[in-house]
Amino acid sequence: MRSKTWRVFVLAVLLSVSAVTLVACTPADRELAWEIFWEWFGEKGKSAVTGSTGNPEADAALGAAKVLEDIDKADGHMDKAEDDEDIHEAEKAVKLRPKDWTYRLRTATLMLKVNHVDYEAQFDEAENIVDQSKNMKQVKQFADEAINQLETVRSGFEYESFKTALQCKALHQRLARYYRLRWDKFGGSQSDFQQYERYKADAERCQQ
Repeated sequence: MRSKTWRVFVLAVLLSVSAVTLVACTPADRELAWEIFWEWFGEKGKSAVTGSTGNPEADAALGAAKVLEDIDKADGHMDKAEDDEDIHEAEKAVKLRPKDWTYRLRTATLMLKVNHVDYEAQFDEAENIVDQSKNMKQVKQFADEAINQLETVRSGFEYESFKTALQCKALHQRLARYYRLRWDKFGGSQSDFQQYERYKADAERCQQ
């Protein structure tokens, strides 16, 4: 049986990670954090506590529950945003998790897809959050996820036209940027460099 001290240590790690990004917070991590929360507060839940409990371990459990609750809500808003192409739902997710680059990136990608004016600001803010983390693992995760999301959007435009030349250019420039990032920083494959050159050229053709 794991000790409560060990559980609170794990909880503190989860909380520090989750407060910035959910990338490293797996469903199993979330389940453990909720288990610890219910161990402390039982069926009364958060409503039984206002302010500090006076117990650092219980306060940690309470804080982690709030983080996880916000993640669950943000996930719901973001999933609905992508299903319905609803920018307002995406903005609700970002408001709940403003320092979480994953929601900024998904919002930026959705905005680019529907040609919403604020997509560049969201991409830039997502990059700033990752840069400020000074965590190369997060930088790699960001590059991989950005490429995956943007490639999905690009594939959709094989069946319909871009709304503007600027939208076309922005999509291909972002793809070129993130393939180059992966190639430069993480010893990417020759394929990454070839994709960088391809999308750089495609971006120029968007204006023609």
